[in-house]
Amino acid sequence: TAEGHFWRFGVGQKFWDRYSLGISTQVLTLDVDDGPSVSQINYSLGAMVMISENFGVAYTADNLAKASGRAPSTFRLDGRQGLGVYGKLTDLARVRFDLSRAEKRNPDHKLDYS
Repeated sequence: TAEGHFWRFGVGQKFWDRYSLGISTQVLTLDVDDGPSVSQINYSLGAMVMISENFGVAYTADNLAKASGRAPSTFRLDGRQGLGVYGKLTDLARVRFDLSRAEKRNPDHKLDYS
């Protein structure tokens, strides 16, 4: 078994009327039974473009640094890319759809969606 902590800190900035960029850093620390403590530091980048007031498209690249080889494979922060869309149908109804794909340990290049 393992016990750990995950911390994330991010900042973002809106540019002009419709563009925004963000960066975050995350730290994962693990204390693994019968093993050494493991710490991983990684970062993510993201960008969003609002096509109109009611529709936007975003791209994220997560865990851009190489994952620690000392961490158990289930806890490694491997690279992931994502694409999302946002739509505002009315003041009360908003829709969001995200696709993402793990870059490692994903031999069939399967997509996750939410």
